[in-house]
Formats: sequence, structure tokens, C-alpha cells
Amino acid sequence: FFSIVSLADPYVASAKVAQGRRSTYVAPSPSTSPTPAPVDTYALFFPITHGKVIGDSLYSLKLLKERLRGMLIFGDFNKAMYNITLSEKRLVETEYLLTTNGDFENVKKSLEASREKIDMALSLTQRARGASNIGDLKTAFRKSLDKQRRLLIYLVGRVSEDKKSAVGDQLKHILSIESQVQ
Repeated sequence: FFSIVSLADPYVASAKVAQGRRSTYVAPSPSTSPTPAPVDTYALFFPITHGKVIGDSLYSLKLLKERLRGMLIFGDFNKAMYNITLSEKRLVETEYLLTTNGDFENVKKSLEASREKIDMALSLTQRARGASNIGDLKTAFRKSLDKQRRLLIYLVGRVSEDKKSAVGDQLKHILSIESQVQ
């Protein structure tokens, strides 16, 4: 599914096998190719698209809509699923900003917003551990983290050396969260 930027890249770790109570999800193993395989974010994160991004004049309305929608969602399970989706949205926006605009200051802001949503999803997942459908939530979370990891590995290979740390730090964070969602 994806390739590693290089075997010596400090941001890349091996895929892990994670198991939920109801279903098993196995993350794909990375290949040893020295260049990252292209990632089609539209196919990977369908139906999520970047839409308005940080820096656009109407971006604040998008965030307001998301906050209002979030207030109408009840239960840790549903809130966790919503935050997982929002973390994916922020990462798709990051990819757009990086590849289309080259706006690295807003790339860092978008990565931070994605990280906050991932952390919130993890917190809500841990609070929902007694729910009957916790296995489904963990499986969805692991699948999302895998998709985000694949995109980040691709992005690490597309940025200049002086900008790799921001994308690499997000990749490290994804890997650490993956180990916590078991």
C-alpha cells in the first residue's frame, strides 16, 4: 500500500498488529522502496475533501459548523468517531496546503489541529471502553490512524529537509497513538 521514505528514516516504524474485541485489523506492512508511493487522498479518505483550508476567508465558518455539529453529538462513542473524522479532515487540508499552496505556516497549524482531534478521539475512546461496541470504535480508529500514517509517510518524502520535522513529529505522534489503541 505504501512505501517508506528510507529504511533509516527516524520517523518511520514498523506496522503493528492490533486486535479489537469484536474484530481484528492488521495494518499493512511497509515495503522497502526508497521513495514514497503516491497517495490519492481522495480515494484514501473518501468522502473527505479539503474544502476550505486555514488561511481561506470562510475557514472560520467551516470550524463554526463543525463545533455546532459536535455539540449535537452525544455519547463518547459518537464523539470519538466524529473527532476521528475531523482529524482526517485536518490532515487532508494539510496535504492540500503543502502540495498546492506551499503555505508551511498554515501546514503546521493544520497538523496541530489534526493532532488535537486525534488526542480527543483517544481520550473519548478510553472513556468509552465499557461500551458494547468499543471493538468497532477501536477498529475504526486503527484504520484511520493507518490511513493517516500512509499519507504522512508520503508527505515526509515530499517536503524539504528543513520542513520534515513538523510532518515527522505528526507521524511519530500517530505511531504512538497506534500503540495505545489496542
